Amino acid sequence: MFTEAPGPPHDGGLLEYVPRAAGLDQLDTSLARRAHHAPGDAYLLRSDTTAHRATPLRRPGVRRVVLNFAYTTPGRRTATTPSAALLYD
Repeated sequence: MFTEAPGPPHDGGLLEYVPRAAGLDQLDTSLARRAHHAPGDAYLLRSDTTAHRATPLRRPGVRRVVLNFAYTTPGRRTATTPSAALLYD
């Protein structure tokens, strides 16, 4: 959920994502989609099957503040993707 977000999309902070991605390298291809969000917006995605990242902020003073929730099922209690391992290991 976004508590703060850059105004116009050219300020950066966009969500880049590729559903059913084989790896993070697909974010640098034409398969990548981008979404701009406003404060109060929220989204859900399967992080184990969707490559995703935020684009860099492009000017001083611009902020992107997000409340991030992570959920799993009882049989999957460990980080299973390389990018999740960077955050949670």
